[in-house]
Amino acid sequence: MDTAYLFWFKRISIALAFTWLAGAGWLQFSEAIGDYGLKSTTYQRGSSECEGTYASRYDCKSSILIAGENQAFFSWLFKFMIVFLPPIGLGYLYGAVRRRHEAEIAQAARRRALKRRNAETA
Repeated sequence: MDTAYLFWFKRISIALAFTWLAGAGWLQFSEAIGDYGLKSTTYQRGSSECEGTYASRYDCKSSILIAGENQAFFSWLFKFMIVFLPPIGLGYLYGAVRRRHEAEIAQAARRRALKRRNAETA
């Protein structure tokens, strides 16, 4: 395997990673996830259905708020995974190819040294 292959593989991997980060980042983070909190329509609809004592209404409204915050968290987490996991995977792939390439170069150098030593002794 030629060292030029590794050079170009690295450059193309970096270009692909930055292109993916820019494109996917723009697509994922350019729009808002949605409204959540006390003024959201989901909270207003859900809180109007809460009945009972003050404590039970408070628990009901709290559970609606927590569910909205959990949904927003997982939505952001999913967006971060879409944006950052493919370039990280490409980095691991590049590392594996580089290690394999370095091992092949070292093995070829050992073979050449062994041939040279055998030729000198003969």
